[in-house]
Amino acid sequence: MNALVVEDNPIELRVLQNQLDIIGISAETCTSLNSAVKRLQSPGVDIVLLDLNLDDSMGLDTIDKIMPVVMRTPVLVITGTMDVRAVYAMAKGINGIKGQGQRFQRWDRRYP
Repeated sequence: MNALVVEDNPIELRVLQNQLDIIGISAETCTSLNSAVKRLQSPGVDIVLLDLNLDDSMGLDTIDKIMPVVMRTPVLVITGTMDVRAVYAMAKGINGIKGQGQRFQRWDRRYP
């Protein structure tokens, strides 16, 4: 399984890469929404881990911009604040939410 991690904080990016490595998932990284959109135009991404607040996009606008590109690829939002935006993110089609600092306790392998 190949994950695309979209995160602009280098420390959080390293933590996510380590967590994914522990559970056997390879990770590609993008530090901006624009670079993620470009990467998603090619095949090979099984899941997207997406920070809502990036240098080139903030909050729910990030979801609005990436959802048309991901097609059927599951998206997991990574957020430092579990607030009302997390609920709206789910309503916009996001497959799940992970708080920063939370470990991947169980990986749902229902997705191809």
